[in-house]
Amino acid sequence: KNRQFVDLESECARHLPAEITPRSDPLAHTFSEELRDFIEETFRRMSGKQGVVVRLHDLEGHTIREIARIIGCPAGTVKSRLFYGRQEFKEIFWSLTNRRPVH
Repeated sequence: KNRQFVDLESECARHLPAEITPRSDPLAHTFSEELRDFIEETFRRMSGKQGVVVRLHDLEGHTIREIARIIGCPAGTVKSRLFYGRQEFKEIFWSLTNRRPVH
């Protein structure tokens, strides 16, 4: 089965306009810290069950099966929470940054 990992920091940074992406090492550190703060604040605002699943899967790299065992629910429930949790993450993240993805 294909596993698709989402690097949330890179994914979010990819959609931000060029004027706020790092162009040099000193700025890269500051940018990375700010992005990490936005990501953590997004998780704090998410519903608990979905936030836990997104964090376990997308940040910590656990499989669906592992998450099901960790939180004690069926794999189908984990998949559902991951799907809706990612949507919730995007909405909260973009509202915090007052931006929408640039395509």
